[in-house]
Amino acid sequence: MTTTPEPVTANYLKGLLGKPALTTLALVAAVVFGVAAVMALLIVIALMASSALSTAGLGTLLSLFACVTAGVLGYGWAGNGSFGVSVFSLEGSFSLSIFSLTTLAAIAVGTALIAKRRLAHDGLAPTLTLSALRAGIEGAVIGLVFMLVFGFIGLQPGSTDVAEGELHGKPFAIFATLWCIVAITLFVTRERTREASPITAFFARPLIAETRAFFAATFTVFAPLLLVALVLLAIKQTFATSLALIPFLGNLLLGLISMGYLGGFTAEVPFTSAELLMPWNLSPWLAVCVYLFAALSIMAAAIAVGLRRPRAAQFRADLLWRLPVGATIIWLVVVLVVLPIRTAAGMGSYGTMTITMTVTWWVPFSAAAVALLVSALAEFAPRWAYLANPKLLFFFASQHTVNRWLSGEPTAAPAATVQPEPTLAAPAAPIAAALVANDSIADHAAPAGPETPTAETAPIVENDAADEGSVPTEGAVVDEGTVVDENAIAEPASMAELLQPQPQALPLPERAPLSPQKKRGIIAVLVTVVAVVVALVAGLVTVKVLNGSRGPEAAVEHYLSLIAKGKLEAATDTVDPGVRNTERGLLTTEVFDAADHQIEVVSVGNVDEALSGNGTHALVGVELSIDGERQSIVIEAERGANSFGLLHNWEVTTPLVQRVRFEAPFEFDTIEVGDTKVEVGPSTVSEGWDERHVAEAYLYPGEYTFSIPNGEYTEFETVTMTVMPQQTLSADPHDAEPVAVEFEATASESLKKAVLALVNDEFTKCVTIPTNMESYCPYIVQNTDLAVLELGTLPGGFETFDFSSFETEPGTVKTQRNSTEWSDYDLEETKVSMRGSYSVVDGKVIIDDVSASTSFWG
Repeated sequence: MTTTPEPVTANYLKGLLGKPALTTLALVAAVVFGVAAVMALLIVIALMASSALSTAGLGTLLSLFACVTAGVLGYGWAGNGSFGVSVFSLEGSFSLSIFSLTTLAAIAVGTALIAKRRLAHDGLAPTLTLSALRAGIEGAVIGLVFMLVFGFIGLQPGSTDVAEGELHGKPFAIFATLWCIVAITLFVTRERTREASPITAFFARPLIAETRAFFAATFTVFAPLLLVALVLLAIKQTFATSLALIPFLGNLLLGLISMGYLGGFTAEVPFTSAELLMPWNLSPWLAVCVYLFAALSIMAAAIAVGLRRPRAAQFRADLLWRLPVGATIIWLVVVLVVLPIRTAAGMGSYGTMTITMTVTWWVPFSAAAVALLVSALAEFAPRWAYLANPKLLFFFASQHTVNRWLSGEPTAAPAATVQPEPTLAAPAAPIAAALVANDSIADHAAPAGPETPTAETAPIVENDAADEGSVPTEGAVVDEGTVVDENAIAEPASMAELLQPQPQALPLPERAPLSPQKKRGIIAVLVTVVAVVVALVAGLVTVKVLNGSRGPEAAVEHYLSLIAKGKLEAATDTVDPGVRNTERGLLTTEVFDAADHQIEVVSVGNVDEALSGNGTHALVGVELSIDGERQSIVIEAERGANSFGLLHNWEVTTPLVQRVRFEAPFEFDTIEVGDTKVEVGPSTVSEGWDERHVAEAYLYPGEYTFSIPNGEYTEFETVTMTVMPQQTLSADPHDAEPVAVEFEATASESLKKAVLALVNDEFTKCVTIPTNMESYCPYIVQNTDLAVLELGTLPGGFETFDFSSFETEPGTVKTQRNSTEWSDYDLEETKVSMRGSYSVVDGKVIIDDVSASTSFWG
């Protein structure tokens, strides 16, 4: 191995601080920020469209943008918070761990493009070690910068009386992720442009080349299915909400492929059994599409892999192991590291609870079985595609790869005898280089020239490639210390001779034109088969579409739309509330129209088949909204007899009503909803020490303003309450706790005036002889030796007043005792307040008890 002189190394490292190197670094940073910003913006838009963030301030939105950017650049988000109820409080940390594979893939592609465009300015490192060192430094700088900029910005979503917290990215995960992505991409991109680089030789290995072709074909086949599913989701849901899935399209694509390999999704929750979700649990049609595209991907991958192998006259079982090994290793990394979504919550001394969502554990092994099948089919699939139409081959590989496969692989020459001091011959001609087994080696083959290459720069060809019939370039190292002599390779006499199949290659069959009769027969068979398939598919699709509009979700959505549109009589006819007639007074259109805010249907979810029994019952998830406040509930539906034997009929059995309990301190029989008065029957007295008058009724969801009509002596406060159905385990609204609406009453001015008049009568008696001697009068007037007893002022109002007791504002009395021979008394004015209790009997106010208290002032 050749060593690089220290001055060359030092000069190269100094160049990393030069303008070209810094420009490259800045461009890479711009690519990283641009990709992350776009992905974060998509998530922020989705959050603003589906939550109250649309009214958030600029500072909150910027913090949200920075926090989301940190998450997509690293490995999700982390945070800490506290939760407290009464005397119980809990503090802890939480995290959501997920890779945004779309973001990371876009960063890798952008970085590779920058590295290629800047190669003329940056130049190649003198050695592989220096190239790796430079890429590592550049990756570390990028990771450190973005970690410092975005990793420590916290977002406080808001605090309440019971909970508060902060959310932020994971700084170290940002650094490590960007370091690996940027460094590896820069290193590989630069080294693949170097002649005879070990990296190029590594990617040229048959195992790597076949594995790359396998995954490329699989991704290409499944990508359209994912995009169609995303478009359908955007149509069914809001478009803005579906934007949040774009940064995770890579994750979804791998999940879709996992389902095609007979896998599913699983959620591991502590203290419960793992939940398993297979494709047919989501939708039978989704399962059909996934498995159909899996079959197409197997055939496409078989053609792509086969084109990267030399044609042979017999089945080569010794080549089958490569692809399963490569696919299994990659899928193990995907299932164990890349795809899992982990949610962890640390609760102090209570420990940490972790929920993991990923694909099923057997996916790497089912993928290995698929890869084995692809590897076996690869021996024949290119030939089948050639027989159908040779132009089909160009959809699965580059023109160079297809031409090499069509031409057949020439016979490998035996290695020359090992010489003590071998002399390397001149490089092979370009046409010989074009026959190397891997495309990437051909792309970077050394140009022909008179100079003699060194042992370091000579293209390396592996032994197994030679065994398969590939032709090493002249001077290629076959084994350690063994060099192929230039005379060992037979020079082709002409281009035509080179393109002729070699003896060990399987000859391509003659493609003779079909006779008109055979063409008509083939066309007739194909038309018949296509017509039958189209008829069956059309019939199945028609029944599926019709049943899709007649399923439990459709029945629930129709019922909810009647309520949302205010057609309550029709809704009541559709689903009977199942309550007494005396409790239906508020289930009318007039009451619903008087609501401050009415119900909005946000979404009607899929049927939970795991809880649906034998298929005759279904539980449908529903998300409702009232003035932005959301509630998720479950509505039950029951399947009836089919129409015409094929069309489903479903009926909703859970009425969307909520029991409401009205409470007041006085008897009532009428409730006001806005300007609408409704009789709810005579109220009853509740049990307990605090007697309250109670009446119950049922309401459809909405925000209502309730009140009780005012009486002569009472005034009731209005109460605004959101009536939202409460979820129960049985999905029966009659089992839910009622919504309590408590009215507080205040005394009317008429009642206060009536009580004050009676109290002032008693006050006047206390300054009138002989009633001034009554026990409830102040002691200052209970005196028979008074020269003056006069009324000063009557109390003008109340200090305190409720429905049973009172205390008046002070009035005044004037008194003067009779003079004696020893003293003369002055006229005194005394403040007197009256307090006591009263009651209202048959509409008449009666004073039950009264007493006086005094205070002096000069």
